[in-house]
Order: sequence, then C-alpha cells, then structure tokens
Amino acid sequence: MVLTLAILQIIGIESAEKHFMKKRRYRQFILAGLVLPMLVLVAGMWWLHRAMYHIVPADMEQIPSRCAVAASDFHHEIEQGRRFIKKFMREHHAPSMSLAVAWKGRMIWSEAFGYINLEQRIPATPETRYRINSVSKPITAAALAKLLEAGDIGLDDPVQRYVPDFPIKFYPITLRQVASHTAGIRHYRSDEEVLNTRHFSSIAESLEVFAQDSLLFRPGSQVKYSSFGYNLLGRVVENASGKEFTEFIREAVLAPAHAQGIGIEKNDTSQVRYYERNGVNPLTIVPPIDQSIKYPSGGLVGTPAELVAFGSAYWQGKIVSPATVALFTRMQLLNSGEETGFGLGWELSRTPSAAKRLLMETIAALGIYLPHATGFYDSIYHRGGSKGSISGLVIYKNYDLVLAFASNINGEGARPSWKLPTLMMEQFIRHVESAK
Repeated sequence: MVLTLAILQIIGIESAEKHFMKKRRYRQFILAGLVLPMLVLVAGMWWLHRAMYHIVPADMEQIPSRCAVAASDFHHEIEQGRRFIKKFMREHHAPSMSLAVAWKGRMIWSEAFGYINLEQRIPATPETRYRINSVSKPITAAALAKLLEAGDIGLDDPVQRYVPDFPIKFYPITLRQVASHTAGIRHYRSDEEVLNTRHFSSIAESLEVFAQDSLLFRPGSQVKYSSFGYNLLGRVVENASGKEFTEFIREAVLAPAHAQGIGIEKNDTSQVRYYERNGVNPLTIVPPIDQSIKYPSGGLVGTPAELVAFGSAYWQGKIVSPATVALFTRMQLLNSGEETGFGLGWELSRTPSAAKRLLMETIAALGIYLPHATGFYDSIYHRGGSKGSISGLVIYKNYDLVLAFASNINGEGARPSWKLPTLMMEQFIRHVESAK
C-alpha cells in the first residue's frame, strides 16, 4: 500500500512537471510570436528608412545644391529631404531637380540640385525657370474660374458661344466637359506634335492642329486626357476676357499669388538644357521645341517657388473664392455616374489606408513605383511631363501643405521622378500632424 502511494506520488509529480513544462513552452511560443513580428517590423522600418534616405557623404558632395529658403522649424524634414532627393538623382542620373514647399502660405523650403546644363556645368538655382508642362492646366482652369465668378462664362455653355469659329461637332461640347477631359477632344497623336518646331503666332492659330478632327466619343460618356482641349479653353479665356491669354493669367491669376514670373518660354529667358534617358544609354539632349502649340495646356515655364505661391494662393481663396475652389476641385462624373479622377483643371486623390501607404513606400524603396503614388493623402494635384522635363504641383488639402517640383530629364528610368517628392512629403505631413 505504501509502495503504491509512493509510485502514484512520483507519477503525479512527473505529470505536474510535464504540465508545467508544457505551459512554459506555450508561453515561450506566445512570447516569440509577439516579439519576432515586432523585430521584423523594426528591422523592416530601419531598412526602409535606409533604402530611401541613405547616401554616402561623397555622393552627397558630388551633387551641388543652392538653397533659397529653409525654415528652422522644419530643419529635420528638410535635411531628410535633401538626402532623399540626392539619392534619387544619383541612382537615376538626373541632371537637376528643383523643389519648393509651403505650409499655411509660408515658404518653408526652396532649393535646387544639380546642373541645368551638364556640358557647361551650369548649376540649378531656385530662380531657374523650368518647363512646367501640364501644370499649366490648373492655371488655365483658374482663369476660367475668375471669368465664371465675373459672370463672363457659364461652365455648361457650348464652347462655340465663346469661340464661334471652332467647328460644330456631331455632339455639342461644354466648357465643363472640356475642362474635365470628357469632351472627346483628342490628345497628341504623333511625335511631330509632341516635338513641335512650328511657331504659332496665336492660340487661335494653334487650334488648327485639331479643330477639324471628329470627337473620339460622345461627350460625357468617357474620360480621355486631352491637352488640345485646354488649348481650346485658352482661346475661351481670350475671347471672354478681351485680353491675350498670357496677359489675363498674369493680371487675374498670377498677380494675386505674387507668381508673375510664370509665363511663356523665350530663348533668352532660360539656360536650361533638357535631356532624355533611354534605358542604359547615355543621356541625350532634347532638340529645341516650340511651345506655342500648347501655351494654355503645357507651354508655360516657371520656378517651383512660383508654382507653390500659385497653389497656396489658390487653395486659400486669394485668387477666387473658396466656394469656387470647391467647385473646381470637386470630382467630376461621367453620364453613368462613374468618377473620372479629375476636377476642373486638377487631378484628385483620396487618402489610402496606412497599410497601403506602407506598402507603397516599401516597394518604392525597391525601385518600383505604383501609379498614383502622389495620392498618399487627400490631395489635388497635377503632373507634368514632356520630352526632357517633368513637373508636379500637389496641394495636401487637410494639411495646408503645397509642394512643387521640376526637373530637366524624362524618359526611361525618369518617369517615377514626379512621384518621389511626394514620398518624401510623408515626413513633412507627420511634422504638421504633430504640431496640431
């Protein structure tokens, strides 16, 4: 009996020890399951930060930069931005990049990097005027907004009311449809149009390139991006205002923003040389292009600081009223009710989830850039690109932050350029969020 009790006691002790060890292993597995993902996350964030911002000092020094404004309260974000931009330029052999950032209408950063002429080693400066390409469209749309407020135009009027000599099409087209890229007017269709060398004496003359062409579809049924449509709107601005396009935008749109330096390109006002990149081939110089084919849609030049001044003044209601701004930055719809992705003169983006932003940043660090990477946050923006140049203007609506940038390169390996500064802007947005 005593022996039996002893054996049972030993078995019980062993069973308890086994149970304790089992619970201990279970706790260890739970702890490992919690700690390991955290370690992976920390390591991943460290790698992401290094991939996007790490550049050796020697490479930093090889790219010259000239700074006009660097706000002390954004010192950390600006230093990170410098590293970000120079790293990108180094990896993609970009000759130059210029950018500006404003917060609540105050310029907090304006700086230019690299060379606007590699052969003569002419450095870029914040005062360098670049081709702003399709960022011209928001300026043309702002001119329409001014005329709308004055009662000189109606958005749902047919274009022939203001441009009587524009041929009547099978379907009527309205100013709203043209401004939202739903009118069916075609875009460029040949290199001859993109690399135009013919000088047009007026916007009216430039309309001859496409005026006789049929519409691509019934207006309002589809969305098809069209620069030629905005050339037509430029002529609307002239006839409705009684002034030349450049004169009206300078007085009515750019002067209230203190951005009168934005204008048309002239041979004696720019030393910028534009380059194209094709795969692993060396950079090639883009031949001279005559911008008179597209002044209202993509033919203006200016500095990023001037673009930021325009964007800030526009968003703060200093050019047109906040109600008109809201009207022009409202999502436009097709006849079916489908969203177009456009306002009137603007591209529109909503804020994706934090997980999606992290995914976009991670794959960007690997050199892969998702479409619409601009739209990290609720924003109105416009991209610009042509042979040898890229540009962008972004207004982060909920943060009163405005970014503009320009570069003298395009082609293979350069197309992600306009998306990169918006990845960089994550740092600035976090700063603004923490200041609230």
